[in-house]
Formats: sequence, structure tokens, C-alpha cells
Amino acid sequence: MSNITVPEIAAMLGEKQNILILSHINPDADTLGSAFALKSALQSASKTVNVACADQIPKRLRFICGMRDSLREDSYKGFTPDLICAVDAAEPSLLGEYGSRTTGFIDLKIDHHPGGSEYARYNYIDGTAAATGELIFAVIKALGEIGKGKLTQESATCLYAAIASDTGCFKYPNVTSKTMRIVADLIDAGAEHSDVSYRLFELKTVNEAVAERVMLNNLNLYRSGTMAVITITNEMKAENGLTDEDVGGLASKLREIEGIQLAVSIRQSADDSKSFKISMRSGASVSAARLCGLFGGGGHEKAAGATITADSPRDAEYKVTEAIQSVIGYV
Repeated sequence: MSNITVPEIAAMLGEKQNILILSHINPDADTLGSAFALKSALQSASKTVNVACADQIPKRLRFICGMRDSLREDSYKGFTPDLICAVDAAEPSLLGEYGSRTTGFIDLKIDHHPGGSEYARYNYIDGTAAATGELIFAVIKALGEIGKGKLTQESATCLYAAIASDTGCFKYPNVTSKTMRIVADLIDAGAEHSDVSYRLFELKTVNEAVAERVMLNNLNLYRSGTMAVITITNEMKAENGLTDEDVGGLASKLREIEGIQLAVSIRQSADDSKSFKISMRSGASVSAARLCGLFGGGGHEKAAGATITADSPRDAEYKVTEAIQSVIGYV
């Protein structure tokens, strides 16, 4: 339940001078785009704003945050925030080390994931929004109405990236007519939509292309060919010179194959060989969020994740596929 309104958020932000915005771990374009859009809008009102994230920024998303690979709060010399705002983070654990370091000190949470906890002093949660970027657009609009910020071209570009990413370039079921009206306003404000779309949905590194080859050579099909699973081992990564970032988008690539209703990637951790990260992408008839919930994870209805412990990659795939099929059937 939200205990603050958009106009009240704008008034709160307008009163503060030094603002820290927190993005979630394993950052995506929604959390980064939302954070940097709000930063640019507030800076237009001469406020001091910094963004922090506990994890490194993926190379393909660094265009959103000025090509920086790190957003460490520790590097902000002489900066003491008088307001801390978390964006797109349903739970404080998703803020990584900043979640524990700022326990009890987060003033504002802005998020579109339903079911998350109300860990901030004030929480604005709207599960009907396609992306947190939609909510930040409303906040920036409200800031403009009271003269405490404005929708800059940089803000518009960041928000376009946020919304385009969480809607799969506007093809997911979460897209509404409101989404498209917001996007039209962003384009009118100068959002570099063509460049953003290319960077997010077309551009790939040579290593990402190699990762797709590895995926196609090693994928397994279940449920009469409607569920595709790829288990990426540390050995596979080493043999092909791949990093975790290179293989991070494979679940989405599996989902592009005709007939696949559920795509699952299982990635062995480089730091702990018995830890495996699960990423799922699902079609209309399957809830990725519900299935990841079986393993203590969650996320969006059609895009979710979790982490499990298993003795080996083979054991990890068995655990995941058996749990999924016990719920949705073997066919």
C-alpha cells in the first residue's frame, strides 16, 4: 500500500538539497533509467544528486549513466544526503550492501513491483505501471508543476530506456495506452529513442554472439518442446572466454524460439560452484514470477529470477526442471 502521493513526493524532493538515489543489484535499464532520469530532473533545479548501486553496471547499460561502470557511494567526497530514495527495488535485500547500510534511513521507495515490503519511511508502489520509469515520469511532471525540476532531454532518454526495457520494446502484455502516451511525451521532449532501442535490443558484443552459439549447442527441451533450458557451467564460460555478463541475456534469446512457452537459463556462480542463478522468461500461459517463487525468487509475471544451491550443474538442472514440471505438468 502506498502511503504517499506523487504531489507529496515532488514536494518532499523539492524541499531537499542533497539527494541519494539507490538502484537495485544486478541493475537493469529500469532501475538505472529511473534513477538517472530523476537525477537529471532534480539537477535542473540546482540540487546535488548522486546515484549508488552495489553492483557493477553492465557494459551495454553504461550509456544510461554516462558510460561509468561503477556508482559507488564511497566515491562521493563530501556528500552527505538529506534524503535517500530507492527506485525499482521491491525489497531492501535487492539494494545489496546499501540495503543493510541504510536500514531505517531510506526516506522514499518508488516501485512498480506489487507485493514488495514497505521498508522506507514513505512508499509509493503502483503495480499497474509497466515500469518504474512510468512512475518517475509522473514525479518529474509534478516537480515541474512546482518549479523544482523539469523533464530534460537526458531525463527523457533515460526514461525511454527504462520503459522500453521493462516492456520488451513495447511488446509485453504490461504495455497500456498510458504507457504509449508517456512514451510520446518522452519523444516530444527529445528522447533519443532510436539509439536507445538499438543499444538495448539489437547491439551485441562478439562474446554475446559466442554465448548464443554455446546456448544453441547445449540447450535441452522439455514438455514436448515447449520449455527450453540452458545450464551454463563455469567450464563452458572458461572454454569460450565468457563472463557472467556475456551469458546474462540467454533466457530472452531462448524465448525467441518458436513454440517455447518457458525459457530457463541456469548459470553457475564463478565464486561458488554450488550456487546457481536462474533466469526465466515466459509466454502467455506461464507465470515466470510464480515459478521463480518456488525457489525463493520472484520478479515480473513474464520475467523473473532466483538463486538455488546444488551439488553440480546437472543436479541444478534436475532440481529446476522437476520443480517446474511438478507445477505446470510434464505433458
